[in-house]
Amino acid sequence: MNKVSICVPIYNTEKYIEKCVISLFEQTYPNIEFIFVDDKSPDNSILILRQLIEKYHKEKETIIISHEKNRGLAAARNSGVEACSGDFIMHVDSDDYLEKNTVELAIQKQKENDADIVSFGFIIEYPQYKTKSYPPIFRTGTDMCKQLVKREVNMNLCGRLYKTSLYKDNKVSAKEGIDMGEDYQVAPILAFYAKNVASLQIALYHYNCLNPNSFCYSFSPQKQEQSEESTKILIDFFKDKPDFKEAVSIGWLNIHIAWAKKFTKTFSKENKERYKRNTQRIHEVDKRFWKRISFKDRVILITSSYLIGYIYINTMRWLKKALQMIKATN
Repeated sequence: MNKVSICVPIYNTEKYIEKCVISLFEQTYPNIEFIFVDDKSPDNSILILRQLIEKYHKEKETIIISHEKNRGLAAARNSGVEACSGDFIMHVDSDDYLEKNTVELAIQKQKENDADIVSFGFIIEYPQYKTKSYPPIFRTGTDMCKQLVKREVNMNLCGRLYKTSLYKDNKVSAKEGIDMGEDYQVAPILAFYAKNVASLQIALYHYNCLNPNSFCYSFSPQKQEQSEESTKILIDFFKDKPDFKEAVSIGWLNIHIAWAKKFTKTFSKENKERYKRNTQRIHEVDKRFWKRISFKDRVILITSSYLIGYIYINTMRWLKKALQMIKATN
């Protein structure tokens, strides 16, 4: 029976980690190795973890890696992958949790398709409602890779089962210190090396949007710089692969559209300047690729006016939230 290594980075999640760990220890699949990476967490997260290990008698199946200092999410992910001995790897963030049959269903799908990567759906938890997201059915690893590079599908490392050899045979890792977009550095490259991929049309991963301590919860110029660095790392990987030129250009447009939306969450002089610089970078991309962007986002490509962008993006944001709340209620 294939062994699955579940890698969990831990930093300042004492409010959520119990639910996460219980969901892992109560998995229906029997052959799991649990790897927790303590990234010098300042709270009681590790104490809670150790209590649960003892309660569930998981000492033999569990590894705790302790960083001597806080090194960030990318380093914590790398440490987990380096330590794993499983045939497959699954990433779970310590403020999220899984349905109890997640690993079992993912392994079943993997065997049916001899898949190197198995994607499954998300239950996304907001303060007032929940919504579900399902992965597309990718034709090949190359198809999956291009959609990830374009940022047209969920780019999280979480929510997928990976063959360990994709990491270790190809020496795939995130750049330490670049934590915003660290999954964007890695997920497309893993898909690039994958031959067979599969998708489970079942929502199994509970993604927590309630944690104010989450790295992705807040915005800062420094995080934007890290996100751009992650994008440049990916561009560098694909620069000698002409079949991916279009995907890389579309991905560059989409990341700047995403940041334009961030700049309009708060109306300020600083955000106005950031929006302007962001728009300038967008205009560096060949306009032939603009038509490949969704129509609703093309407005952001066209206008360099912060006021128009602010009004348009916030109107679209309000409509999206209203539709999600209506859908969740029904």
